[in-house]
Amino acid sequence: MRTSLLALALGSAALLANGQTTTSTLGATTTSTSSAAATFTVTVGRGDHRFVPDVVQAPVGSYVKFNFYPANHSVVRAEYLTPCVPYELMGKGNIGFFSGFHPVDAILDDPPSWTIRINDSSPLFYYCSAPDACIKYQMVAVINPNATVSLKEHKDAAAKAQFALNPGEPFPAEGTLPASASTASKTDTATPSSSTQPTAAAASDSDHHKSFPAGAIAGVVVGVVLIIILAAALFFFIGRARSRRSLSESKGIPPQPPMSPAPQAPAEGIVGPNGTLYVPVKMADMHRMSLPPYAGHAPPQGQEYMPGMHSPRFDSPPPQGQAHGGFGYGPQGQQQQQQQHRFVY
Repeated sequence: MRTSLLALALGSAALLANGQTTTSTLGATTTSTSSAAATFTVTVGRGDHRFVPDVVQAPVGSYVKFNFYPANHSVVRAEYLTPCVPYELMGKGNIGFFSGFHPVDAILDDPPSWTIRINDSSPLFYYCSAPDACIKYQMVAVINPNATVSLKEHKDAAAKAQFALNPGEPFPAEGTLPASASTASKTDTATPSSSTQPTAAAASDSDHHKSFPAGAIAGVVVGVVLIIILAAALFFFIGRARSRRSLSESKGIPPQPPMSPAPQAPAEGIVGPNGTLYVPVKMADMHRMSLPPYAGHAPPQGQEYMPGMHSPRFDSPPPQGQAHGGFGYGPQGQQQQQQQHRFVY
């Protein structure tokens, strides 16, 4: 380190003696013109996107001069196999160099130039930071390469680079974070409070209501309308029944008793001797029974006809030449018996 500083001081003194201005960058001395020491010239973009030559062997204490040609090129120090990133970004304490941009409209005989002084023999890589120069055209070069490095591999790395930077530019972001990850990050870093939680809940409920499907809303409306119609119909029928009941009570019409079930049809009659028909009748149905007329003949006084009793109209045949006033004999009597059997029970 002391030796480098001494060499820098000596070189500066020599340049000042020649009336030249110098600046120091990364331990190498830079100047706008060449000095009495050996100087190696590199053309920058003379008719193409290349450094010519792209390999320079410059001993310690010599100079490398860069002549700039159209349209606007620069010289930036880089690290091996990281060809398009400034050297100082690749490690803490790294000192790079940057010529700045030199716009030129035409190829001149005395173009703008920039010079560095070589203070050690380590390989020194550099590139042009103009747009597309490093990645698209692999505009890179090296000073003092050795067996441990390869310019070809360095150029291959430039062709595969994803971005190129100028000194002072930060590394580009990896990409835009998804909305969910961004929200989660903000949530983790923010301190929750009781006043913000209800607001978030209200916003969630609002979003839920907004997303309620239209079909479901229509179904709810139809259901409510049907319920209203059914309730109206129910109230109408109840009110009508009450009105009828009130009308009946106001007119004094007694309510009708409930209808009793009709009695079951009697079993088939039993035909006794001499064609007598016996019809079985229940005692409970006696009040329903209507006896046919007996042509002026009635049961003895004090007696009531009961089913199964013999009647003189049935037990004795009619007198000779006189028709029977009742029934039970002959075709006419049988027809009457069938009718009696059919209707009286």
